[in-house]
Amino acid sequence: MMYDYDLNCVQTLCCLTELQRRDLCRWYARLPETVRIEACRLQTDLIRQHRQRQQSGRTAEFLFAMLMLALQMMRSVEGGLDRKGRLTLDQARRISEIRLARSQADRASRKSPTRQKLELRHAEMVRRLRGEGLSWREVAAYLKRYHRMEVSHTYLRLLFNGVGGAA
Repeated sequence: MMYDYDLNCVQTLCCLTELQRRDLCRWYARLPETVRIEACRLQTDLIRQHRQRQQSGRTAEFLFAMLMLALQMMRSVEGGLDRKGRLTLDQARRISEIRLARSQADRASRKSPTRQKLELRHAEMVRRLRGEGLSWREVAAYLKRYHRMEVSHTYLRLLFNGVGGAA
């Protein structure tokens, strides 16, 4: 069987139920990419620390369990301000820094739907039209008429001249 993994081994290694692991996977999917990379870094540290717990022939289960442990640790640290117990000033500052960095990374990774559409579908056409001598205003009119995409000529100019990011 293609997916023949020992889920009991995973549960034993990370002490999390299937429901808890599923919840952590959903949380992980919503994280910005930079925070996911941090989770992988933490997973690597945990792999080194718990290498003696790895069972022969169960490498995939071990790696997955260490990822779940890393995510659980990250989530509990980030949720530290929600606890009723007292936190030290350093702990509160660290949690605030983590939340701020995550928020900034999330904001930086999101692009407007218009920008995504321009970059993915119409970038080459816009460059070709500009190469043929059309003005930004004419390119915007072309997009509106033939692709039902209303975008200002100023936005196109900023986006494709590198001010709004290279497209």
